[in-house]
Amino acid sequence: MQIHSALWLWFVLANVEAQCPANFYASGPSTNVAVGKPTFASSYYAWMDSYKSANAVDDNINTWWAANPPYTVQYIGVDLQASFAITHIRFYEYLPGFNPDTYIVRAGDIGDTTTAGIFQYKTNPVCFSEYLNSNAAYIDLSCVTMGRYVGLYRENSGNMGARELQVWAKPCTPCPSMSTSPASSTAETSCVCNSGYTKVGTNPFVCAMACAAGSTGPSGSCTQCVPGKYKAASGSAPCDDCVPGKYSAATGASTAATCLSCSSSTYSETAGSPACTLCPSGKYSAGTGASTSTTCQCAAGATG
Repeated sequence: MQIHSALWLWFVLANVEAQCPANFYASGPSTNVAVGKPTFASSYYAWMDSYKSANAVDDNINTWWAANPPYTVQYIGVDLQASFAITHIRFYEYLPGFNPDTYIVRAGDIGDTTTAGIFQYKTNPVCFSEYLNSNAAYIDLSCVTMGRYVGLYRENSGNMGARELQVWAKPCTPCPSMSTSPASSTAETSCVCNSGYTKVGTNPFVCAMACAAGSTGPSGSCTQCVPGKYKAASGSAPCDDCVPGKYSAATGASTAATCLSCSSSTYSETAGSPACTLCPSGKYSAGTGASTSTTCQCAAGATG
């Protein structure tokens, strides 16, 4: 059995292990994603239903598709109805053994199932091109790429048929909302939360909004910094204390500038004070920013 140079065996691809686009990752085992998908072809032998193109994707090697003579501009295809990343193509010829020739696979997202769209597939990139001379019942064609349609054809003129044309692939799973990953990612761990978001959980995880400056707590459950504290950066870190000698009455403070020095005759001995303490009656302190009660002195001429 031979594949004609204009025969296009077009498939919607499955997930290629290392070829998912950015913000997706390959997941699950590689499976034959062509089974039962809609097919189309340039012709089928003697226009008999027993040779229709759907036979090439019915998961049954005892049925087949065959092109009708003359063997020019022949093609067969199946639409997997989604874009995948393919790992390899397994091709069962109409008869065991391969007629020696160069076999070419093109794969990509260009094309549709209309008559005009069929010929658009020829512009998809080549992912396999090799001279084959084998007596095997089937052969695996290495094609690691991303796309919706796969085309397999023979470089030189000849008849064409297929018992099965299998597209083995993994699905591309989108990263969780508010996260991104580089192209060709192969695991969810490649997805990274966007700036301002924090990863919560695993398999799957979610990207929860990080606590903003002036608030703290686990992502998605933030509380404002209490008086006497502040936090300048976003995230789940605890709020910082105003240093002794300073205080802050503000709630949700996001800068150390909200920590004010204690005024004269007041002091703050502990960090994180929401207010300063007055010197005892009859005592005062002239300076500001006092961090101990010992700065409170009796007035001139007074004792105590």
